Amino acid sequence: MGICSGGARIMAGLVTAMLLTGCAGAHWGADEREQLLLASDGYNALLRWKELDKACSAFAEDSVRGGCLGRAGELKDLQITDIRRRDLNFKVFGDVATVNIEIEYYLLPSMVVRKIQESQRWVYLGTQDKRVWRITNPISIVGLHL
Repeated sequence: MGICSGGARIMAGLVTAMLLTGCAGAHWGADEREQLLLASDGYNALLRWKELDKACSAFAEDSVRGGCLGRAGELKDLQITDIRRRDLNFKVFGDVATVNIEIEYYLLPSMVVRKIQESQRWVYLGTQDKRVWRITNPISIVGLHL
């Protein structure tokens, strides 16, 4: 395995540790926005390093987790070259937020890199003392040329 695989494992371990500690505040403010950034970045890093099943398991909302895991199996030929936020001004309404991203990818056996824009929908779930962000439209990649 290359150095990138080790980096992906380290990132996955850090994200898992954050999730297990339930780092969430009791009010909606800067802490929750920071947690959203961490969740979105963690999810996107797992996608980028082809850890689709881990991304689904760690970040998908319960009602969509099974579909996410199924979609992860369908995307075995997906190679993501870059994921970046294109909108730092999250549209936050109560416990729901949208993070706009741009994905560069190719699908094997093609080597043609394509670019799409996606909107990730996140919901803030849990009780007052332990809340986490979960994605409600994981690996949607609706514009993907399969």
